[in-house]
Amino acid sequence: MEARTLDITAGIVTLILFIILLLVFQIFDGYGYIFAFVLFIIILSVAGYFINEKIA
Repeated sequence: MEARTLDITAGIVTLILFIILLLVFQIFDGYGYIFAFVLFIIILSVAGYFINEKIA
């Protein structure tokens, strides 16, 4: 798959995952939002790392 397509797909999937995490963790008030955001950043970083390894 092309690098641009992988990048766009990873971004869309992680955005959908972020919305799901926000809905799941909203029971924890403020901490749930922070936890969901931190998980989003970690998942997006890992996806970027693997995309970079695949195209390099």
